[in-house]
Amino acid sequence: MSTTTTTPQPVHKPPKTLPQLLDSSGTSLLPPPLFQGAESLIYSLPFSALYPSLPTSPLLILKHRFPKKYRHPTIDNRITKHRTKSEVKCIARCRRAGVLCPIIYGVGPDYIVMENVGTRTLRSYLQTLPPSSTLSPPAITALKLLTQSIIKIHSASVVHGDLTTGNFMFTAESKIVAIDFGLSSICAPNQGSKKRKQNDQSGASNNRIEGEHLRGVSATSYEYANYGLNESPRGLHEERSSSC
Repeated sequence: MSTTTTTPQPVHKPPKTLPQLLDSSGTSLLPPPLFQGAESLIYSLPFSALYPSLPTSPLLILKHRFPKKYRHPTIDNRITKHRTKSEVKCIARCRRAGVLCPIIYGVGPDYIVMENVGTRTLRSYLQTLPPSSTLSPPAITALKLLTQSIIKIHSASVVHGDLTTGNFMFTAESKIVAIDFGLSSICAPNQGSKKRKQNDQSGASNNRIEGEHLRGVSATSYEYANYGLNESPRGLHEERSSSC
């Protein structure tokens, strides 16, 4: 009796490093960056760049933390690796809490490959709306979604670190997606019990979250955004500090 064997399908795994994309020639093997920040370069590339066996694929986002020449290479590598790891942890934590964030496809010491969630930020969307002394219904709806997203982020004990309307994408499905967790960190729940107890007694964790302000939205917008939400104002504030 003959037996048939099935050939296992290859498992597509992204490389641990991206030498074919990030080599000594700089960006020559990459398309022009979509954006350059103080810490990283943002590229758009096809999925097939990581998975060559796939004939067609959607576009992904590659976030590469470039070396800082003013830092010692050993220190620079350590800081870059730590910040990349921290960013991925915060995104994963927020996704588990129900926050819409990009899907992570690959991680390396100095890069993250993630889902492309579009190019329209909430800021650019709000700027397309007609100016008015009172917020229009579409703006109120968008700001309510933004408020809910920030509340979920803080409920997960995550400090985003850079709350602006430019760090939330407004998708074609009218959804709010949180991006750019490069300055984010996790508050008390994952700390040691002694440190957590100290923070609980001093109120440092709550102060850190409650102190961060959403830049680019007026106080009137806060009122409209919170209208009808049974949540405390702490969901709109956060502070960049090292208190916890």
